[in-house]
Amino acid sequence: KTLLDDNITVLFCGTPCQCIGLKAYLQKRYENLIIVDLLCTCVNPQYLLKEHVKNITGEFYNNIKVNFRDKITGWGGNPQGGEFSFSLEWEDNNGKQYKFYDYLYDDDFFKGFLSHIWMKDSCEKCSYSSSERVSDFTLGDFWNIGLKEEYKELNDNRGLSFVKINTNKAKKIFAELHDRLKIKKIVDYDWALTTQCAINGKAYQKHKNTDKFFEYAPRHYS
Repeated sequence: KTLLDDNITVLFCGTPCQCIGLKAYLQKRYENLIIVDLLCTCVNPQYLLKEHVKNITGEFYNNIKVNFRDKITGWGGNPQGGEFSFSLEWEDNNGKQYKFYDYLYDDDFFKGFLSHIWMKDSCEKCSYSSSERVSDFTLGDFWNIGLKEEYKELNDNRGLSFVKINTNKAKKIFAELHDRLKIKKIVDYDWALTTQCAINGKAYQKHKNTDKFFEYAPRHYS
């Protein structure tokens, strides 16, 4: 807020609920504020991620980098390549560098995330899982681009982003950046919305054992 009041341009990126929380806190519109929301399935408990990182790296590490979309094994949706991986890069106290990666279906943390075992009720019944967004831009992975025959060639298994422009401010910014971006294609709008569960109102469902998980996990992780 201080930066905005000082007329400094601010880019805020978060989940839709975080974006609406910011707008509620600010209580006014700022032309120098650019808001980007993500196509979000659910918010992961931080204590679980910290525990997962600690189990991989040990107790002592510095300068850690967490990558939820490492394309060392591919990206996804392309029959010629594999899916993405979860990876960590870090240094020990002696400055020695390490890298760990695990295929998403083999990684314990991603298994939990993909099964929705820790999905909260508020995420399952997300108020912002619709085409009416609370941001200037919406970004996410365009996983299902290959469902339409004419778009299959766009997936080179190196990653493809879904970008939705929600406001006139975003249209202006996008036009200014157009020549500096690698834009693959402007796809059919209505069809694109049908491919994204986090945006078409067909939100994901939590796991049948989610309630049991939340009874157990907070007592065993910190």
